[in-house]
Amino acid sequence: MAGVAIAIVIVFIAVLAGNGTAPDIEIHAAEDDGSPPDISIAVADDMTINVYDTEKEQLVTMGLEEYIVHVTAGEMPASYESEALKAQSVAARTYAVRKMVQLGGTGCSAHEGADVCTSSAHCQAYMSEERIAETWGADTELYLEKICNAVEDTASLVMTYNGEYIDALYHASSGGRTEETKVLYS
Repeated sequence: MAGVAIAIVIVFIAVLAGNGTAPDIEIHAAEDDGSPPDISIAVADDMTINVYDTEKEQLVTMGLEEYIVHVTAGEMPASYESEALKAQSVAARTYAVRKMVQLGGTGCSAHEGADVCTSSAHCQAYMSEERIAETWGADTELYLEKICNAVEDTASLVMTYNGEYIDALYHASSGGRTEETKVLYS
């Protein structure tokens, strides 16, 4: 995959066991080409996220990477190329991590106690295991493996700009127009 020409730094999150402390941040020297320094943020492999399930109307806690599998399945057709699924996984993870209260985010504004919700109209689309089986039928195993591989290949990758998580906002269709996200984002 070609390097990104804009000033977005992709960082690795390696997770500390949930001890309630802020992530360790390690900054590496900037390259001679004028690009910003790489930032490694340590967070724990067993990091959890609080998700409000809008179908079941309940708050659930799950592993961050498990959540990203379900979001990637909900946001993009599993038949897409693996590189597209990887890009979606990084965008979805960045969006979620920026919202996580334990990392300084604001959480989901529609559901108290949740970092995010499963409403595609509010946070990110989310495909439950039941919906995955219903939607993909005989291809469930093939597509789930493809999405799990994309999430695993990008595990802990997020996008930052000037050391801050970016607002990783995306949409399936803009109707040919977009608006300034600061107006729409809550």
